[in-house]
Parts: sequence; C-alpha cells; structure tokens
Amino acid sequence: DLEIAEAEAALAAWKKVNKNKTPPELVARTPQKVEALAKLNAAKAQLEDAKLDLQRTSFSMPFTGRVLSTSLEQGQYVSAGQSYGMVYDINTLEVRASLEDKKLNWLLGSDEDPVITIDAMYLGKEKTYKGYIKRGVSSLNAQTRFATVAFGFKDIPGDLVPGVFVDLNIKGPKLEDVYIVPVDVVQKGSLIWALDKEDRIYEVDAEIVYLDKDVLVLSGLDGEKRFVTSKLPGAVEGMKVNIDASNGASPDVKSNDQRGAVGDV
Repeated sequence: DLEIAEAEAALAAWKKVNKNKTPPELVARTPQKVEALAKLNAAKAQLEDAKLDLQRTSFSMPFTGRVLSTSLEQGQYVSAGQSYGMVYDINTLEVRASLEDKKLNWLLGSDEDPVITIDAMYLGKEKTYKGYIKRGVSSLNAQTRFATVAFGFKDIPGDLVPGVFVDLNIKGPKLEDVYIVPVDVVQKGSLIWALDKEDRIYEVDAEIVYLDKDVLVLSGLDGEKRFVTSKLPGAVEGMKVNIDASNGASPDVKSNDQRGAVGDV
C-alpha cells in the first residue's frame, strides 16, 4: 500500500510539470511496485506453509488405535520428519504362540476350523474372547522344531493392551477310533509296549496323533490293549512277565527274566 501511494504521488508531481508526457518507469515506481508485489506473494506462500505445518502438529490416526509411547510435551517445538511416538491399530492385536511341529498337523491340517477361545486376566478381571487362526506357519525353527502361529480376535478387544499374557484353548477336530493313554507308555527308544493274552511283551505299532505332558493319543489300533507304563530296561519283544496285582488298582509288571525291572501297566 505504501509503494502504491508513493507511485501515485510521484505521477501527480510529474503531470504538473510534464502534462501529457508518458512518465518513465522509475518515476512511476513500476519496478518498486513489482518488487513489493513479489515480496507480498512470497509472504503469503510462507503463511500457507506455516498453516500447513501447524496442521501437521495435530496428530490423528486413520484407524481405531492406542498410543504405545510418546516423546511430546506441551509447548515443545517440533520438527518435520522426526518420530514422536508409536501407535497401533486395535484391529491388528493378535496372540502369538509357539507350537511343536507334531501339534501343527491337527491344528492346521484339518478341513474343520478349530474352535478357539482366548482367556485373559487383566486389571483383575477375567475375559474370554473368540479367536481364529490369523496366520499359519511359514517355517520351523531349525533348533527347537517349534513354529509360531498367530491367532486373531473375532471381535475387537478394546480392553486389552499388548504384553498381556493369555491362555489359548483350542478345540480341534473330532478323532474317531483313538486310544488315550498316559504319556508314560513311551519307553526308551520311543517304543510302546503292550501285553498279549499270555502276558508277553510286544511292540505296539501306532501313530501318535496328539501328545502333551500327561496323555498320548494313538490311532491305527483296534481291540483291547494292555499298555506297559513303567520303564522296563533290557526288555525284548516276546518276553513273558508276571503281573503283581498286590498294590491294588495299578498292578505291577514283573519280568521273569532277571534282567527285567518292575513297571506299571
């Protein structure tokens, strides 16, 4: 505005002296007005940049989430391109569990979807959620032979946070014609002994479809079986044993070979 006013004053003074002659650009202050306009446009551009920077100081997420960490304080000056915190999408919350390769077959190899529930104790309250297999197995750990499986939540667990320990309860497919036996039936060398009608030891040829710390589930067998659960070092197939029922419901097997040992059936 000042530059325009000075230009008008200069032109008025020129016309008093020179009447209708065309004033030079320096008298009309044309270059000065162009420079002032350029500075004004540059200032407006800087103002728009400042407004944009101010908008960027307001953080928002394109999803429903939570803040994991932040390094911002009120009144703090911030710079573009720096990280000031971490957030996560609640929909991406998952449970990761390591499973043995033997358990992966009945979990991932069945046509039926397993029924999965996730139990959590958080803030003094017990919660149960419905789960599903989110990601299967891409590889096994070469040393442990364990694989990591990711389980998701069917409903958004808005009351859970990362780091909470949970219990996974998985109900797999129904198995027909299987034997559930104590895990103690496994002898040295991964053998499983049973007794025939004459109380002779024979090796059981069965497929292990499931096992945990207490029980073993076998398939590929039929008929009634008498499994040997205690260890019989030195036992060989066909060895005849004597059954000692003097200790009640859990009779002992005693080898009539002096190299044998006492074990439960």
